[in-house]
Amino acid sequence: MKTTFYILANILSLATALPQGHSNLISGRQTFIASLVPEFGNAGIGPRPGVPADCITSAGTPVACDCPGDRGVFLSAVQAAVEAVDENGNPDPNSFGVPVEFPTDGSSLSVRKRIETAITVLQNIHGAKGDGCPAISTTFPTQLANVPLPG
Repeated sequence: MKTTFYILANILSLATALPQGHSNLISGRQTFIASLVPEFGNAGIGPRPGVPADCITSAGTPVACDCPGDRGVFLSAVQAAVEAVDENGNPDPNSFGVPVEFPTDGSSLSVRKRIETAITVLQNIHGAKGDGCPAISTTFPTQLANVPLPG
């Protein structure tokens, strides 16, 4: 019991000593922090005149009325994509064929990568490539455009 505790304590101390924004090297998984996932924002989605099954953004783009969807479902999908690893512990390209990055530091590059991950997951949220909601159903494109490019 004492040996188990000692080993566990050493593993935890190594995991917490990792530089912020890097993958958890012990499990091969990236760290997921829900509060770092960008908010959907208000894209001004409303009913599309004359087409009762569709909605339209304030920019005039038609979207499904159920987009962007439930925030809790979205967060679960982002977490699953972020934590997906293959049998070798490398980031897995997940069910929609795109590996995602979720660095946890506050650099502009990391913020951009988290928004890009949110867009990727949103656009494929139903589990297949292209089976989801368009980025324009959120303010993600605007958020991304407002984050300065590094360097």
